Amino acid sequence: MSTTARTETIERTERPWGWYETVSEAPGNKIKRIRVHPGQQLSLQKHHQRSEHWVVVQGTARITLDERQFDLQQGQACDIAVGQVHRLANLTQEAVEIVEVQFGNYLGKTTSCVCKMITAAPESAHLNDPTRTSALTP
Repeated sequence: MSTTARTETIERTERPWGWYETVSEAPGNKIKRIRVHPGQQLSLQKHHQRSEHWVVVQGTARITLDERQFDLQQGQACDIAVGQVHRLANLTQEAVEIVEVQFGNYLGKTTSCVCKMITAAPESAHLNDPTRTSALTP
């Protein structure tokens, strides 16, 4: 058994809602650390070619999966299926951080679309704009 030391520079990308860092990227998966500032949220979105697994590592995250909303605490996790509408939000006064693991053959930006909820229509109605990409999918 051997141990190899390595030094990497992890680039942080700032967004109005917080920031993200791509921690690791390999064929078929990508790992990000995402921080959401108090009172902020990411776009409602879905991905056509990847699934995601979110683990809360700090704070209380408000999760939207399709029509359901629920809170996850530190150490709790959820899975997001390919094509599932989802959002990450922070309704608290403390920062929220998650680790996001993406799985799929293509993990680039163009697999995403931002969805707008239509509040006057049935609960299952969504407008999808495939020309836009999500803030979560840098």
